[in-house]
Amino acid sequence: MLDLFLRRPDESVRLSEGTGMSISLQYGRYMQDHINACEHDAGARLEEQDDEMGAGGLACLYRIAGWPLRQAALSTALLWEMIWNSKQEADRGTLVVNYAQVILAMWDLLVFGGPDNDSAWDELHDAGVAHLMFTVLVEASCLLFPDLCSTDCMDIPSEAAEELHPGHTTPCASLRDCRTVFHDANPKTVIKLPDRYVPVFRRAQRLTRPPCFPSRWRLELDRTSTFPTVASGGHNVTVIAADASHCGLEISMIAWDLDAAEMLSFHRDIWDRAERGRANIDAADFRIPTEGNLWDFDCQFETPSGTLRTRGDVVSYPILSELPQTQEAPVLIVHCEAPGGSRLTSPPSSVLLTRSVRSIPDMPSIQLEVPLRENQRKKVRTALCNSQVWGSHSLKQLAPDLIEFWFLYYSEYLGIDEIYVYDLDGSFQSIPLVQELRASGRVVYDPFFSSIPPLKDIFALAGHKTSTAHLAQTLVQHHCWQHARQTADWVISLNHGWDMFLYSPVGSTLQDLLEELPPDQVTRVLGVRYGEQDSVDSDAQEYAEVTPNVNVFLRFPYHIDPGVRPEKNSTEELVIIAKPSLIANVALSAVVVRQEAPLRSNLLEHPLPCPNGQSREFAGPMMHKARQLDAEKWRANHYVQALGGRKVLYRSEEQMVELRNFSMFDAAAVQLGRELQDRWRHRLS
Repeated sequence: MLDLFLRRPDESVRLSEGTGMSISLQYGRYMQDHINACEHDAGARLEEQDDEMGAGGLACLYRIAGWPLRQAALSTALLWEMIWNSKQEADRGTLVVNYAQVILAMWDLLVFGGPDNDSAWDELHDAGVAHLMFTVLVEASCLLFPDLCSTDCMDIPSEAAEELHPGHTTPCASLRDCRTVFHDANPKTVIKLPDRYVPVFRRAQRLTRPPCFPSRWRLELDRTSTFPTVASGGHNVTVIAADASHCGLEISMIAWDLDAAEMLSFHRDIWDRAERGRANIDAADFRIPTEGNLWDFDCQFETPSGTLRTRGDVVSYPILSELPQTQEAPVLIVHCEAPGGSRLTSPPSSVLLTRSVRSIPDMPSIQLEVPLRENQRKKVRTALCNSQVWGSHSLKQLAPDLIEFWFLYYSEYLGIDEIYVYDLDGSFQSIPLVQELRASGRVVYDPFFSSIPPLKDIFALAGHKTSTAHLAQTLVQHHCWQHARQTADWVISLNHGWDMFLYSPVGSTLQDLLEELPPDQVTRVLGVRYGEQDSVDSDAQEYAEVTPNVNVFLRFPYHIDPGVRPEKNSTEELVIIAKPSLIANVALSAVVVRQEAPLRSNLLEHPLPCPNGQSREFAGPMMHKARQLDAEKWRANHYVQALGGRKVLYRSEEQMVELRNFSMFDAAAVQLGRELQDRWRHRLS
């Protein structure tokens, strides 16, 4: 149920400078206002606000669902406010008030029905409210009483061990037993006696969590060519990825309601109204949002004993919208609950997504079969998510041998285990080095994204160029992170393609870096711009005598001062390194974490194992911080002029002289460039 509250821009958890993770305070206030308005049946006003804030229609669903879900929604909003205050280093008194508000909003649910109604919490559990309620209560408790939420390894039995040893002492054995703890209590006693009540919250959270798919199944989307697609209600709906590596079955899809001509016209209109900073529209990078972020699905599984139907909730994260007022996300994520008990005894070969009775009236009647298979790919340490690629022949003419230099740098010098290549026009499959790396399992090659409707028609009408190819950028990045989730320990997201190289000026190796990185944080590597060399400088003149196209380390020995970054009024250039279990999507400087990752009380496994005989009661805290590496130790060399004479990326930068003044000489990069030139000379001849 928590995913209901992570659908709109105000609601998504994002990374920011300084505190690392910030959670929008606006969401809590807007949700509370909208829930109150729903109580007074202010439907018309909320419908207008829904277009602007995206909260009205969602809040009115709580009125339909009844008071338990409304109270749970209100407490969720109050929890986000409490988290926000904690990130702003609010005093303890403020946090105590926030905690009391969360408990008061939940109190009727905690004592729902009184002592005579022994089935009360079971009914809440069946309604899907209980797990949300206890997750909120545990998370709020962990903020106020962090010593009660230790992530240390201790001599406590795991959940599996509890089942084997039912006599083990627990705060309460069942939901009914847990509820009796609150019969004679009140909110003040909960705050005064956290040692007694927080363990009860945690136990109830575990008892009410949704059923889980077996982790050994490692399900993924079964496709050999194109993606599962259906057209309904004016939408083209396409599934692009699936995985069940983290308990729930997660299906990623897109839903577009424009055909090719309308989509091209839409982006022409954006170009005409915005100052994009490029010479023509064909050089602009556009990304398209999807629709349907208020849809709801049911997930239908076929088994020998009959059809099993479970809940499927949609989560969406707006990211890199072309227009500020748009709130649609590029990808919709459907979470399918596992059937309860052991009714699903073997891995399903497919799941049918169908329109749920919980969905809004405007949702089209969709039935989409999603074929599944067990993931048999080997485990690797590192995977690289690159931008989509196209036009290898033109790229070879513009910068001969740069493609080979790029692949060899990441596969041989940095030692990346898997490089994902999303080839929109099929022009990379015939490159000998790509074929070699595919055969050895070092390249994961996917040429099928151009077949997604209406991208196929767009490429037929307008061809493959920057303005059309970037329509797929957020899709391929999302697909890469999800595809690598079951097999890669670390993922490196590289959004700038051929002109960006992850690099250590002090000579550290990638393995050295990964050994130092905290496994529960996202790491950001600053992109430093390299470009036009000073021909007056004798050293630069000497280095310019090498082959001009292949080795960008030697072609551009000068860069700007990293201290002038991040730029004003333009996008930061970042490389993101993280465990894929933490990330939902990455695009340029925008990072969206998976909904479980920010929660200290989440039921994901901790990234570090405990010694035999010990386990952790809490998996977190995860993703409460983001780390940016020192650019003098690790940075991303962004050679902005490698493929042309460009010095600026956006028109707003034209007056920012410091971003175009490539005056700092990088002797370490030049030395590395010479070594690479000698090392690969025989392969490039």
